[in-house]
Amino acid sequence: MNNLYNIAKNTINHINLKKNGEAGHVACALETANGAVYTGICIDVPCSIGICAEQAAIADMLKHGETQIKKL
Repeated sequence: MNNLYNIAKNTINHINLKKNGEAGHVACALETANGAVYTGICIDVPCSIGICAEQAAIADMLKHGETQIKKL
């Protein structure tokens, strides 16, 4: 699990977006049952369309055809 923590920590890259939005200040790494690792970052915008880092990592996993999370 420490490895996932370090991967997530290294994924953090705070970005200031236009009109008071920000992204990348929270990151997540997950490992699938097949051993692949996927990451995601949060996106916060004033219009409430933002997503959390966990949702972004899960979306990355699904985009690659995986569906079973081993560790998050």
